[in-house]
Amino acid sequence: MVNGGGKEHTIAVEMKNVTGKLGPEPQAQMERYKELIDEGKLAKVEYVFSSEKAAEANVDLLDEILGDKVTIFFINDKGIMQTI
Repeated sequence: MVNGGGKEHTIAVEMKNVTGKLGPEPQAQMERYKELIDEGKLAKVEYVFSSEKAAEANVDLLDEILGDKVTIFFINDKGIMQTI
């Protein structure tokens, strides 16, 4: 977690090296993040995927659970992080 000095700046960052959709354990973690956001203990979550394909495979699930409180990134073929 990164804390910029207050709860309104606290973010969680998840790095995922997967090829497809996330399974039940990461989904449960998303639900926990949602609870923390709803409680005001967390501002947002950032997910960084190892490829654009992996990010695209999970964007619907992340949006469904975390809505506008998630930013989704991927590492492109040149090793540069981009948003989806």
